[in-house]
Amino acid sequence: MGLTRRTLLAGSLAIPTFGRATAPLAQDTGPTIKEVANANGFRFGSAAGPWTFQPAMERLLQSECDLITPENAMKMDHVYKELGPANFTDADQIVRWAHSFDASVRAHALIFAPEAIPRWLNDLANTDRLEALQQVLAYVRQVARRYRNQVVSIDVVNEALNKDANHEGLLKNNWLYRDNGFQLIRDAYAIAREEQPDAELVYNDWVLPYDNTALDGQREDMLLFLETCRENDIQIDTVGIQSHLRHWQGRTFISANWTDFLHQIEGMGYKIAITELSASDDWLSGVPESSCRNLADCERAVEDYAEDEPIDPDTARERIRVRDQEAGRAVAEYLAATLRARSIRDIVCWGLSDAHWYLNHRDRFCRDGCITADGAAQPCIRALPYDELFEMKPMARAIMTAMEQAPPRS
Repeated sequence: MGLTRRTLLAGSLAIPTFGRATAPLAQDTGPTIKEVANANGFRFGSAAGPWTFQPAMERLLQSECDLITPENAMKMDHVYKELGPANFTDADQIVRWAHSFDASVRAHALIFAPEAIPRWLNDLANTDRLEALQQVLAYVRQVARRYRNQVVSIDVVNEALNKDANHEGLLKNNWLYRDNGFQLIRDAYAIAREEQPDAELVYNDWVLPYDNTALDGQREDMLLFLETCRENDIQIDTVGIQSHLRHWQGRTFISANWTDFLHQIEGMGYKIAITELSASDDWLSGVPESSCRNLADCERAVEDYAEDEPIDPDTARERIRVRDQEAGRAVAEYLAATLRARSIRDIVCWGLSDAHWYLNHRDRFCRDGCITADGAAQPCIRALPYDELFEMKPMARAIMTAMEQAPPRS
């Protein structure tokens, strides 16, 4: 039944010590996350990228997932790095691979500005904005047509909402959305619908569940954006809630408020999906007295850390256990509230193993389990359901328990 996995016993985990793995725990052949999901009316999935095709990672994804999102391979700056012919090699490979084990595919993310707009297109917008807008819409058509009947949902527009407190306006301060931002969005969804009449069309964005003035305002903006889209007949079927959880300690989470927000979205006629679930503990530092919030902080922390005073392996092991338990608790609390929204059927993590968490290539040697006696680099951030040794963490159990305890799907 899927991969053989090690049991979580009294909070114990198979974790990295200083350059080597601990001894295996008792074997567990319990159900996979995918099997639990399917038994309770859900689909479970993961992002996929070039790292997917390493043998251990590939086996894990095939075992656990029936829904795959190409991480970057369908973004415009990946397909059109330079002005010239499109390069869909990576996207095609992921789609073929997912279909080889009967997983469905989510297309992601056709319009994502400014993060995934090619430099050459930004340059064009400076001289001929109308032509640049047409290029963006042409890309929507190209991707939607290329993968017709091969994807079940499409993140047509990703993160269009303004999160900059210094900028007034509902949409980002980007050339793509100035003056006629909602018209562009409407045209993009109309093109996607024309090319993909049966696919679910998604608006995808990050909005956090915690309670404070700034986040309350962002949720209000999301509701206003969706209401505007509905009034303008923009053909969005589903709202993708990314669900990148961070800095949960010390933040107030009133589950009833979050659930009410989700129910307001459903009340407008939209479905909801969890599209990029993670629980990054990058703010829980393993280097004493260091917040280590970015690469520079990490480098300074390493320089300041005395080589003759390495982290004790037992201390590092205990800190990792506590971090994993805390992340699992945060995910359990979040999903218990979120899955009260009965339209949610898809839960997609932004990767499955910490070995390939997309930020771990940036800040090495700055957390428990990363500064090793022999200098071996281990993943620093623990954000995903499986650790870097592909062993189940409390986050995985939290996901399965949440699906088992969720109200029946509508």
